[in-house]
Amino acid sequence: VSTQLDDEYKWAGVEDPKIMVTTSRDPSSKLKQFAKEVKLIFPNGQRMNRGKHDIGALVRACKAGGVTDLIIIHEHRGVP
Repeated sequence: VSTQLDDEYKWAGVEDPKIMVTTSRDPSSKLKQFAKEVKLIFPNGQRMNRGKHDIGALVRACKAGGVTDLIIIHEHRGVP
């Protein structure tokens, strides 16, 4: 039975996930460093500079690149 919902585990054990890590706009140096460390946690993780791109543009770029998961890290009062 096929549904419209995404199946996260469809390719589990067959294909490794591609994970993209990015920050919120105008990140502090602490947030940039934290994003680099988060990227190292995930075996197939990549980091992308956010720049002035909106969420829609990020999602389209990830879909075009075959990225399975997008992680956006933000900060609150300077704390990631």
